[in-house]
Amino acid sequence: MDHGDTLNDIKRKLDRMYESKFLLGSIVHGAIKRQFDQLSRGRPAPGYDAAINYVSRVIDNIRDNPDDYIIEALNGKEIKEKEISKIGTEAKRLIDIFFNEIFDSYKNLEIITYDQDYQKINIEGDIFWLVPDLITRSNDGRVYITDWKTDSSFSDAIDDWQMKLYILWALEEGLSDMDHLRAEVVFLDTGESKAYNTTQQEIDSFKRELITKSKELFEYINSKSGEADFEKCENEVICLSCGFKSYCEAR
Repeated sequence: MDHGDTLNDIKRKLDRMYESKFLLGSIVHGAIKRQFDQLSRGRPAPGYDAAINYVSRVIDNIRDNPDDYIIEALNGKEIKEKEISKIGTEAKRLIDIFFNEIFDSYKNLEIITYDQDYQKINIEGDIFWLVPDLITRSNDGRVYITDWKTDSSFSDAIDDWQMKLYILWALEEGLSDMDHLRAEVVFLDTGESKAYNTTQQEIDSFKRELITKSKELFEYINSKSGEADFEKCENEVICLSCGFKSYCEAR
């Protein structure tokens, strides 16, 4: 449907908002990103104190104006101050682990790309977009794909599709070959790092599956012509975390 001015305004606001369950990850990723922002420009990393100050500032902003940052708050759910403070405390704990146990292994590597810009792959005319957390190159020429995770207890924390897409992009861009490419998932809540292993055969199979599913998806989308083709959602939990809830209700 035509976005129009109202939908465009909503979309612009949602660009800086998160579902409550993703708030911790967004804050921690933001603090880490600021370290690599400066390193990529040839400057020293801002360091631990700056990262903690960033977390405090963001938490204060959220506490003062939750409906500008949390989608559920925008939709009328009360977000208690205690919940926001708990997220801030956990974010600082993860930042502490990052600087004390993790950062030294990465800060002197060549930065290829990090949680900054969309990268893309063109496969048989279809464009696939991705934003890797961090891709670096060591002095011996090996390329490392690193994905930060904030919750090691989540059963699907290591996402095969996500990791294979990063690897496929690195191969398609000619950054490395399989012999010199390493992928890992780093859990910021425990400091643990797990290698993600795959083969060229698995990547080739993934690439074919990606193309097939993409074509199926667009065929399905193009078969729909209007609102009547989509069932109304009756799940209040889903609706409460949707940034378009008020727009939907108004219609």
